[in-house]
Amino acid sequence: ALLTSSHFFMNIRWFMLLPCEIAGVLSYVFCAVLGSPEGIFNVPMNLALFTGITLLACIAKRQLERHERYSMLQLINERVRRFESDFKLEQAQSMSSSSPSAARFPADLQSVVTDQTGQTGFTQLIFDVKSNCRDQLRDMIKLGMQEHWLIEANQ
Repeated sequence: ALLTSSHFFMNIRWFMLLPCEIAGVLSYVFCAVLGSPEGIFNVPMNLALFTGITLLACIAKRQLERHERYSMLQLINERVRRFESDFKLEQAQSMSSSSPSAARFPADLQSVVTDQTGQTGFTQLIFDVKSNCRDQLRDMIKLGMQEHWLIEANQ
């Protein structure tokens, strides 16, 4: 019970629990050698089961850590993409400061929904009505390819 609770309730790395696991299995072997009321035939089976449970708990803890690290990596990648899109918006605003639609956006736009349109900064710049529909469609296709939501015609 001590080994199982240490794997599930202690917030430490799996390899830090390795000495505890080895000590648990070896202490069972030591007690069995000294004399066990379980009998000579039940000791190997109990040792095998105890070792198996300990190994499975170790593997489960390692897989949980790998999943948490992968989730954190996905979160970091998502934030990086958001910052890159905000940076591209800032660049697009500074390049097209003479156009009338760019004058509506403040210089310090963030990734928050605006009250008037319900759109975020970079997507509002792309999906805002332009006089040249070809440029707008090209920008939408580029964003769709970049964000992986554009579906090809053959799919």
